[in-house]
Amino acid sequence: MKRLWLFLILAPHVACAGGLAGLGFTANVPRQTLGGVIVYSWTYADVKVSRNFLGIWRDTYESISVPEAVYEFGDSLINSARTYKTVDAGLQARLSHRTTAYLGLGVTETRHLYQFLDDFRILGRNGQYWVEHEVDYGINVNGGVYLRVAGPLYGQIGFNTNPRGLDLGVAIIFASP
Repeated sequence: MKRLWLFLILAPHVACAGGLAGLGFTANVPRQTLGGVIVYSWTYADVKVSRNFLGIWRDTYESISVPEAVYEFGDSLINSARTYKTVDAGLQARLSHRTTAYLGLGVTETRHLYQFLDDFRILGRNGQYWVEHEVDYGINVNGGVYLRVAGPLYGQIGFNTNPRGLDLGVAIIFASP
């Protein structure tokens, strides 16, 4: 993870030396509404997470299993959720001075979680806590286009297959070929 952050911080400075380079925000609507994208030369990479990812992880107990919560603690199941994290990398091709197409491949981590109510209010906030049930990994294919809106500002529209959704975003292009 530290390497990814270092890459995201240093890449714009290196990329300005030549080629297509930029940074932006991206989302896989409706399930992954937080994300970032980096564009460099003929490649791009993005990272997307679920909005509920941030709130759930604060109250998740990794040392408790679903059977423990139900049978040992006797806590009531009150909710279930999935969180998604996706990392994609791919190629892009300039179609015109206003349009750039991209196609990528990535990995999506899907976490299945259950929320329980602790009647004694020991666990979580107000007795509500989350327990992770299982984690799945799957392949994501994504693609779409970047369209120049004005000056260095580009809009993004595309698709994702895992989880299924619409890629929407904006990017600032620092340099162009």
